[in-house]
Amino acid sequence: GERMFSAAEIERFKRDFRIFITGKTGGTVWREEKALRTHFSRFGKVVDAFSPKYQDISFVCFSNKESQEAAVRDKIHEFSGCTVYCEVAKPKPSTQNYQQNPAPDRFGS
Repeated sequence: GERMFSAAEIERFKRDFRIFITGKTGGTVWREEKALRTHFSRFGKVVDAFSPKYQDISFVCFSNKESQEAAVRDKIHEFSGCTVYCEVAKPKPSTQNYQQNPAPDRFGS
């Protein structure tokens, strides 16, 4: 059978093995949990798929680094008639660090 992960393990996976997904073209069907799980499970065990409301982003968490790395090897993914961009999700900064070190603008201005 399939091994169940503990809540503590899942929290760790969410911190360490998350990818960040943004939509490019083709609508928002890709944000549905079922679509995310179906597509990204080809890279490994998906332990969480989450789309915050009112934001055009989603997160998918894997159970190991190999799966996370496989999923972002190609930055552009197409599924459910949509094209999306994927990257490794940065660990959530603690609020005080965030104030002191605003994220640099990686894309230039």
